[in-house]
Parts: sequence; C-alpha cells; structure tokens
Amino acid sequence: MKSLRLLILLFGAISASTAWADLTFPEVQYVSGKPGFEKKLKGTLILTETELRFAAKEGSTGFTVPLAEIKDVSNSIETNPGSTGAKIALGIFASKKEEFIYVNTETKDAAEALIFKVKNKTSPAIVAKVKFQLKKVSETTAPAVNTESAPVSEANADPKTGTGTAPPAESKSDSVMTK
Repeated sequence: MKSLRLLILLFGAISASTAWADLTFPEVQYVSGKPGFEKKLKGTLILTETELRFAAKEGSTGFTVPLAEIKDVSNSIETNPGSTGAKIALGIFASKKEEFIYVNTETKDAAEALIFKVKNKTSPAIVAKVKFQLKKVSETTAPAVNTESAPVSEANADPKTGTGTAPPAESKSDSVMTK
C-alpha cells in the first residue's frame, strides 16, 4: 500500500512538472500603445501558454496579445530625479526609479509598442519569462525540417566515392577551346 501511494505521488509530481501554470504579475500599470486604451490602467499582467493578457482593475476590461504576434520584449529602468522642492526637503531620497516593460507586436495589418510600468526589481524577471515562453511557442509552431537525405542513385552519385551528388558536368561551351 505504501509503494502504491509513493508511485501515485511520484506520477503526480512528474505530470505536474510538465503542465504549464499561468504566471501572474500584479501591480502593473498599462501606460500606452494599444488603440482604444488611451488612459493609464492599473491591473495584472498574465502570461499563459498562448497569450499575454492584461486584466485591468476597477471593472475595466483589459486586452489580450497572442504570443505569436509578439516580436520583442524589453525593459528599462528610469530614474526620476524629483522636483526641486522634493530635493530640498528630502535630499538624495527625492529621486525614484521606475521600471517599464516594452512589448513590440506585429500583425499583417499593424505594429504596436505596448508599455507597462511594473514594480521595482521585477522587470528583468518578467522579460525573461515572456522571452522563454516566446521561444517555446516558436519551437512548437516552427515547421518540421526534413533531415533525411535523398536516396543516392547512380545518376547523382559521385563517381569517386559512390555517394552524394556528383559535381556538375562541364558545359560544352566551357570545354571547347578556341585557338
């Protein structure tokens, strides 16, 4: 009975490791880039097996971007030095860092650059996870390459080795010598 439980537990662990769980990145602010979404929205960024989805808070609707349309993802860290009054009052603590994620998409009709403001120290991890999932999607949708070699017949065999393709024969114009 113990071995059966252990076997079931082991099988469950193996099958769970192959399943994809959606990744959520809370406290994200959509800044710009999507037609029809002119205002900044706070919400959650959700990465699934097939799409990157922004779920807005406050009952607003979000949007979805299929991973097949994403061409590049990058991040930037910008330092905002603060206002003069803040510098006088707070000194060195007046500046703050802001992190952004840029998602470039392309379809046959349009190209977009979506900008999201994210929590500090999270943008490199978000970019790495999205790029990893993009790589997995491109590997599964890439056409299969035929690696089998064509059968060698006497017509295309190399006379010296008996394999492969013989070098092209010289044309008559190349072999005729003029005096």
